Amino acid sequence: MDHEPQFRTATPRVVRVALADLYVGGDTAAVELDGHPCDAWAQALANSLVQDPTLQGVTAEVDGCWVHFTGVRKSAVPLAPRLLALVAAAGQRVYAPPLLRSIRQAAPNAAAAA
Repeated sequence: MDHEPQFRTATPRVVRVALADLYVGGDTAAVELDGHPCDAWAQALANSLVQDPTLQGVTAEVDGCWVHFTGVRKSAVPLAPRLLALVAAAGQRVYAPPLLRSIRQAAPNAAAAA
């Protein structure tokens, strides 16, 4: 059992990314974070994931310091950088003012281009 104190954070950092071998049918990826994300971060991650057209059908489950992505499919777009960008976007959304969050939800591609 880990005796180090566990803390909750709104901006967790990525420690490592583990990808299943997508060539043999694996469809999972796991991201280890440096702390337990807060509930607002987990909700922001879910919102970001739903709005990402390259990760359609992928779901995320936060389990302590790990985020498990299921439904990942092999594609021409590199997966690891996309997952890292998704984690970073979730941290930014937590601190975004409510008006900006609603604009990003209404037009996610326009807000990303700005």
